[in-house]
Amino acid sequence: MLETAYVGSHGVHLWGRDQPNQAVQDVNLSQPTPSQGRRPYPFIGNITGDIPALSSWYDALQVKAEKRLSQGLLFLASYTYAKNLDMQASTAGDTFTNNYNWALNKGLSPNNIKSRFVLSGVWEIPVGQHKRFGSNFGRAVDAALGNWSVNWIWSLQSGNPIDIRSNVNTNLVNGVSRPNNICDPTLSSGSFTGPTRFQWMNTACFVAQPFGTIGNSGRYTVIGPGRNNWDFSLFKNFVLLPENRMNLEFRTEFFNGFNHTQFIGPDNWTIPSATFGVITQAADPREMQFGMKLSF
Repeated sequence: MLETAYVGSHGVHLWGRDQPNQAVQDVNLSQPTPSQGRRPYPFIGNITGDIPALSSWYDALQVKAEKRLSQGLLFLASYTYAKNLDMQASTAGDTFTNNYNWALNKGLSPNNIKSRFVLSGVWEIPVGQHKRFGSNFGRAVDAALGNWSVNWIWSLQSGNPIDIRSNVNTNLVNGVSRPNNICDPTLSSGSFTGPTRFQWMNTACFVAQPFGTIGNSGRYTVIGPGRNNWDFSLFKNFVLLPENRMNLEFRTEFFNGFNHTQFIGPDNWTIPSATFGVITQAADPREMQFGMKLSF
């Protein structure tokens, strides 16, 4: 069975943070003036307000293929191609770059995942008594080799966006400072200069903006590491009493079963910094657990 769908949503009047007493930009950047005199209310300092005035946008193509249980096999495959935009995130410090130009904040959401593929399934291995193979097993052999099943979840997805910020003062007192973006920072994964955890992007594509100015880089413009993860389990039912009066299930579970390194990008990188463009975190390595369940 195959299904395709378009899913879209548009959020309005979402809560966010603004800085109503942020200073306006200097008219003459070569002769900067004190920021306090450029505030709407120069006799007080910073003001942080909560406002129900933000928006979000989500559009996605979803494809699902399903094979229902037959001959001991069931699987479900799904793929999503999506784009998620917003103006602020719940991440601390994600506020307006310029409180007088909210359009500068429209960009990728930190939760945006462009592509995601998931394949899950269950396979009753056809070995053991009353199965395709091993139907003549004795009780001892069948107890060891028969009636095993395996299930799995394979997740393959692109990375979350990373925000690029600057430590150069915009001279606006408040707001996120971002650098100038002068080229495409993406490193091709098919070349010798592809992304590594020590240089995930072309860091030369971001340069600090001049003092008192707002850089041209948008929100969350760099895509971080993706995921390639397998979780699976192997389990077997032992019939202790007929007619399902008592069964014992043994289960072995593997998380990140192939021990694939899953790098995690930071929420943001700041220029200049010794760790600018460097991946310093990874998800958990392979984990295994065993369990038994008695049902009666």
